[in-house]
Amino acid sequence: EALADYETYRELAIEAGDYPSDAYDEYNVDYQIENLSAYIGIDPQAVALYQQAIDLYDEPEESVSLYTQAIELAPDFADAYLQRAYIYEYSLMDWERALADYRKYEEIDGESDLSSSTNRLEELIALPEDAQTCLKAVDAYYYDYDYDYDTADDHFVIQQYTCVIDSAPDYAPAYLSRAEEY
Repeated sequence: EALADYETYRELAIEAGDYPSDAYDEYNVDYQIENLSAYIGIDPQAVALYQQAIDLYDEPEESVSLYTQAIELAPDFADAYLQRAYIYEYSLMDWERALADYRKYEEIDGESDLSSSTNRLEELIALPEDAQTCLKAVDAYYYDYDYDYDTADDHFVIQQYTCVIDSAPDYAPAYLSRAEEY
């Protein structure tokens, strides 16, 4: 129903010469139409679970559970895979599951190219376990919702990147990241 209302608004406003009333309205209406159109044909209960999961972004385990329930109801719900992949990658640091979800999203969507994300994750998964553990510690530190750049512990981060370099001396991004911390 919301999609129909947005489309009708846009049609009538264009006919009246009153569209867009400003750039924000144009963006917002077009965005909402595109966003809602993506959910046509998807089980409404799956969409509701997806929306609940988005609202719980700061509770990653609960979000993953809700995304998983949405996917069980609508196995071709591409956006649910994508959002769950983000949670796996950035909040839970479960790179294998993130990679699987990114690939499933690409398979369903057919148009998106997430190769930069999938290539990065493949590279991380191939690192020795010690290097992975240290990188995950840095990620956890940076993705902490209470992270404050003014009180950051640069020494901790430098230690973690040094650990990565000790375990995987050919992993170039660790050198760059450590250099940026000095």
